Amino acid sequence: VDSSGSRVPKVLLIGIDGVRPDSLAAAETPNLDRLSRAGAINSQAQTCAHTVSGPSWMSILTGVWPNKHGVNDNTFEGIDSANFPHFLARAESIRADLRTVSITQWSPLMDKAVPGADFSSAPDSGAAVTIAAVDELSNNNPDLVFLHFDGADHAGHASGYGPESPEYIASIENVDGEIGKVVAALNARPTITEENWLILVTTDHGGTGTSHGQDIPLHRTVFLIASGDWQGGPMR
Repeated sequence: VDSSGSRVPKVLLIGIDGVRPDSLAAAETPNLDRLSRAGAINSQAQTCAHTVSGPSWMSILTGVWPNKHGVNDNTFEGIDSANFPHFLARAESIRADLRTVSITQWSPLMDKAVPGADFSSAPDSGAAVTIAAVDELSNNNPDLVFLHFDGADHAGHASGYGPESPEYIASIENVDGEIGKVVAALNARPTITEENWLILVTTDHGGTGTSHGQDIPLHRTVFLIASGDWQGGPMR
């Protein structure tokens, strides 16, 4: 509890790369469903016209479009992190005492996106992202956490995006399982009743066939889950 007697606000932002909302709806995702029930889901949100990971994730992480943050492809050339910083860097610039964490399976989100976090890492698998996140939530006191899982996008490129691809659906279900482990670690924190966590889950783009990058609805339409404030107790 902070000095005003209120529960301490904290944020967990979970990014799942390359997930079409219609495929999310088709998959068995009990953990994401539980988060949605404890908050809300928008399945018609829109990413930027440059539907590849670099500009799309930077739009999420900075809150502005590519014409401002400067990232127009996956090279990250032209990034303007001085004027439009990663949200973790912006938070650090205002309150240096906050513990900020970035754990991202896609390594450019660590070495090119300039997260400016107290702790940044780029594990080589979704399972490793989970292990690092659980360790952080169990053994430290983070205030803002960004996690990125890349498995669904890999499956889309390999086997096709959309609910008709069993491999793609299975990859979404796998990530849901990883997210369940992360949320369980969050709920097991001994200080959970003194904290007020906002959990956000989103994606950067959709896809058709085995690719993405076009300015079309099936590439631009994304989902956003916002969940939290379950009265100072574990999410049910």
